[in-house]
Amino acid sequence: MIKKGEFIFIIVLLLIMAGCSNKASTNKANLDKEVFENGLKLTQIIHANINGEDISNGYEELSEYFEVMYKKDTFSSPEEELFVSQLVLLLMMNKTFIIQKANENVSAEDYGESDGTKEEIKKLMYELKDEFGVPYNGN
Repeated sequence: MIKKGEFIFIIVLLLIMAGCSNKASTNKANLDKEVFENGLKLTQIIHANINGEDISNGYEELSEYFEVMYKKDTFSSPEEELFVSQLVLLLMMNKTFIIQKANENVSAEDYGESDGTKEEIKKLMYELKDEFGVPYNGN
């Protein structure tokens, strides 16, 4: 038979474990479904871009979707505001990457290497995955 002290310990332990749930799933729950799904698509397109694949399929539409949302500043939650802000930053970094990649043929010394920007994009994508559960590479 479980003693009163053991029972209380088990209850407290269960409450602590419930409070330490996955942060990404908590933040994902506070996002509008359409916003999350569009963010997921956008990160997958950008991931494809930094790996040398074509990004013409849907990139412009999603880019505009998040830029307009960011400018309107009408978010359903603070988590959504953070999510959209990070995606807009990711878009700007991707545009920089595209420009740097195009300019590398002209002069890598004048414009810098795109590898540094690529690493910064990857770092932000890791943060989006940790914070919101966005699997940028389909995983």
